[in-house]
Amino acid sequence: MLLIFDVDGTLIDNVQVFVSCINGILGRHGYPPFSQKHITSVIGWGCEHTIKALLPDVDEITQLQLAKEYREEIKAIQLEPQEFFNGAFDVMARLTKIAQRTKNSGRQALKLAILSNKEHDATLIVADKAFSAFSFDVILGAEKSRRSKPYPDGLLDIMQRCYATPEDTWMIGDMTVDIQAGVAAGVKTIGCTWGFHSKDILAAENPTYLVNSWHELEELLMKLVNSS
Repeated sequence: MLLIFDVDGTLIDNVQVFVSCINGILGRHGYPPFSQKHITSVIGWGCEHTIKALLPDVDEITQLQLAKEYREEIKAIQLEPQEFFNGAFDVMARLTKIAQRTKNSGRQALKLAILSNKEHDATLIVADKAFSAFSFDVILGAEKSRRSKPYPDGLLDIMQRCYATPEDTWMIGDMTVDIQAGVAAGVKTIGCTWGFHSKDILAAENPTYLVNSWHELEELLMKLVNSS
């Protein structure tokens, strides 16, 4: 079994960090703040998309400049210490022990991976700082050579590296792009309702499962692991 996790809004509790960053940049340029609900509804498809969705009537040069500031500031912020969602650290530690135990037995029945739409180098730095206690077989962030979620490219890359089939692979994330990427790759999906996108928005994508807490996710994953 291969479990692929998103990072922001799934493992890391940083929704408010993104909202504050965006509103801070807009405020410096004289634009009014937006609500958290509105901002989170347009995050996930890249910095340019987010700014254009928030300020559709602003000229393109200004949009690109604001997007550049957003990209640089959020990247710097994400290199600071990260906070996990309640329960996330313990669940990932438990999964790591299971993965390592099966690997030591000569048959690695469980593999773990990260797939993020944040830039690859930033993803690696966050993983090194925040996920050093865990064992991931593959960690991928966004790269120019590969389309990001909602395209399936990253998922297919990870599956190939892990010798995993779509039937044995799960994409776990808090945004529509996570579910869409999973569907496009032909894998099963788990929508996490505590992150950027609401339960209703995620449900509209028809994930295989929806979970409302890391406790629920742990119960589900343990059932899946034990039945694999």
